[in-house]
Formats: sequence, structure tokens, C-alpha cells
Amino acid sequence: MSESALSTLTGLTLSEAKRAKKRQYGEPIQWLGDKATKQAFVHHMLDLGANVVQGGRFLHIGGYCDKGQALLWLAEQYREFYLEKNQTSDKNTSLCTIALGDGENDVPMLEAADIAVQIRSPVHEFPNLSRQYKTMQTTLYGPEGWVEAIQKILANSLVLDSSKALN
Repeated sequence: MSESALSTLTGLTLSEAKRAKKRQYGEPIQWLGDKATKQAFVHHMLDLGANVVQGGRFLHIGGYCDKGQALLWLAEQYREFYLEKNQTSDKNTSLCTIALGDGENDVPMLEAADIAVQIRSPVHEFPNLSRQYKTMQTTLYGPEGWVEAIQKILANSLVLDSSKALN
């Protein structure tokens, strides 16, 4: 797909589309065929050893790594560097992970995070999550949904922190 076509399809600027096309670990595919052919394609890719995940707009083909594994790895790196090596002065300091996503490819990340935020999508329903705790679904779409969620999380955090200070 050309940078121009990707820009038109996704709303990215041309420079953002150019960066988005630089892939290292997977390949997004815009599926234009019917569901039966898509199912056959997915099974064929699985037989070849690929991992196939439906994202918000694209089908993602890659290896057996997902956003949940990446979140856990990154959190561990952060924990080792900032919390263990630098020995913060506040002994109650801990790490809280927040994952925000809108597609099936985000489910492993949402399941792995301390707080899971499902961003409303204009093209599909919220994907199903197994977890039933510390989850949120936004009413707004895309970036506005991200802002909505983070503002709620920060507001709740400030309320909780201020109530601890009163006790």
C-alpha cells in the first residue's frame, strides 16, 4: 500500500504513514475478501507457523509475540531500573500499568495490565475480555477516548490519594 493510500485509509499524515510502513515484527493486512476466504487464509497462515490477530482495522500477521508480552517485559525493565536499582525514597512506590486499546490485537495487553481501558471504535464493538476488574470502556472514539480514560484514572487517583491524607 502506498503512503498516500495508507494516509487516506487511516487519517495519518504522509510522514506518519511513512513511519508506520517501517515494520519489524509483523505485517498489517487490509482484508478485502469475504469471511470464508479470510478464514481459509488465517488457517493457512497458522499452518505455516504465523500468528494472526484481528486489529481494529487490519489483520496482523507475525510471530508468537503479542502486546501483553511486550507490556510485561517493559514493566519489568522499568521496575528493575527505576524501582530496584535507584531505590526510591518512598518505600510504598509501586508500578501500575495502564493499557489502552480498541482491537482484538490489544486483548493480551489489556489482560496483562493493572488497569485495562477499551477505547470505543467507530468500526467494531469492544472485544471481549476475560477480566472483570479494573476495566473501563470509553464513550468517545480514538484519541478523545484516550483523553477521557486517562483523565478519569488521574481524577480517581487524586481522590484516593487525598482521602488517604485525611486518615
